[in-house]
Amino acid sequence: MTRLSSIMYFLQQMKKLGLPKTLLIQVYTAVIDSVLCTSITIRSRATEQKRNRLQRTVKTTEEIIHASLPTFQDLCSSRTRKQAGKNPGQLLLPDAPQSSLYSKDDVQLGSKNTLVCYITGFYPPHVGVSWTRNNSNVMDRASLSRYYLNDDETYNLVSTLSFTPEQGDIYTCTVGHTALDRPLTKTWDVQVALPGVGPTVFCGVGLAAGLLGVAAGTFFLIKGNNCN
Repeated sequence: MTRLSSIMYFLQQMKKLGLPKTLLIQVYTAVIDSVLCTSITIRSRATEQKRNRLQRTVKTTEEIIHASLPTFQDLCSSRTRKQAGKNPGQLLLPDAPQSSLYSKDDVQLGSKNTLVCYITGFYPPHVGVSWTRNNSNVMDRASLSRYYLNDDETYNLVSTLSFTPEQGDIYTCTVGHTALDRPLTKTWDVQVALPGVGPTVFCGVGLAAGLLGVAAGTFFLIKGNNCN
């Protein structure tokens, strides 16, 4: 798990530098996928303890990136299907999509923005995508990209939704595909970061400590003069 701790710190630094969320999600997916190679391909299965740790990593990463990410179970199922379909001469198996949901820009209430539903790793190349805002259909503001072919013959797709964030709004992106038992839904709610109070607090404490020091120095100086 040391590697996961390192990547969490790395993602935090990437976030501070303002790098695109798509890049952060790709880094996250690549690292988790690599862990699965070790946990599943070599050791046949991941222990329950490791599964729980990986799922906690997903939740923490969602908080860092502020995006709805593929779960550990999604990645695990996808890898298992892909491994099964790599035998020469074997027909490609249907591969269920994974999806991530995030805002393109930092959220400011009342300022126009774009939600991105990043859909990856599916086969065959057809998915249905629907959007809602507070349980109401908003497909009239949505758009779809073309299908992008991956090296493993699965496909990616991007759907975007133009929106103006208002406090309390809840958006969903739902994906339908033949390899899914039920539609895959990711949820995104409007969250606006409050201004940090850390620097102000530190400055206030420093100023108070400085004034206390001056007062103490003045007291002892006067006391010394009186003694003389």
